[in-house]
Amino acid sequence: MATEIKYKLANYDGGLEEHPVPEHAGQLWLVGGWWELHFKDAQEFVNGELTDYVLDALPVDDRSCLVSIREPGSDGEILCTFLLPGTSADRFMSDLDQSLSTLEAGKAGKSGDSHDGSDDRDPRDPTDFPVSMKALVGDELRLSFPSTGRTGAGALKGSLESSSCQVVAWLRLYGPAGLVEMVCREGTWCLRKRRKYGWELLIESSGGRHVGWYSGRRWLVGGTIILADGTRVDLRRSRKLGWNLRVSETRDPIVEVSRYRSGSLSLTIQSLPADIYSEAAIVVLTTCAVLMLMALAVDTGSGSG
Repeated sequence: MATEIKYKLANYDGGLEEHPVPEHAGQLWLVGGWWELHFKDAQEFVNGELTDYVLDALPVDDRSCLVSIREPGSDGEILCTFLLPGTSADRFMSDLDQSLSTLEAGKAGKSGDSHDGSDDRDPRDPTDFPVSMKALVGDELRLSFPSTGRTGAGALKGSLESSSCQVVAWLRLYGPAGLVEMVCREGTWCLRKRRKYGWELLIESSGGRHVGWYSGRRWLVGGTIILADGTRVDLRRSRKLGWNLRVSETRDPIVEVSRYRSGSLSLTIQSLPADIYSEAAIVVLTTCAVLMLMALAVDTGSGSG
């Protein structure tokens, strides 16, 4: 899982368009390839990718610093500033450099994976899969994927297996089709980045048709899959430290997901309501892709097409 570094924040100036209100107190988080601003009295936080912005710190005294977030480039516009009381500029910049170094090392390993020739051995055509997602209601499925930093064949891929060990779906990060390519018996789709920052992802068919999107402004606690017909399906953390998926405003979960452990997730499709029956594969695979991205702390700015 991604390492989280948290700092006490004060005197945010309200410069970000996503949160244009000054705040006296909050927190700055560094999470994987992301920065996040959490404010005391705000329900939602603001986030962005470290590679899309420049974060800098100037010392206020030996124990505090003034942090700025600006657009990239030598003359990039300063978007906002805030204080980190209790954190020196040297300490913050050291933590930031370490986060960026870890991110770049992960990308370097992933880049090497794309040239190992293993892609040709992976199923690409929907007819390669034995059963449809609709036939798996009640089955305990296992989503397997490598841990962060792993290199070698298969480091960018995940597979969804049935209880009988049949591979029923396949996912690939940073493929030519987009951020995540998803294939199962019903078809092929991909996730693409919708906005410069945040977890706003488009869902497209193999022919480029828009079929929905994933909105994860609060991605640490979940988000919402919105299908093209307007149906909303919520992904939320459960009381058992796992996740559940349910059509908005209903109580019974469609899918239940166990807690992440050692590069895998266990999920069970409990039911497929009429609202999503025809789009069940899209909903289930998007859920798998999002949870895989969360677990690997992937920088969604790369390979998004």
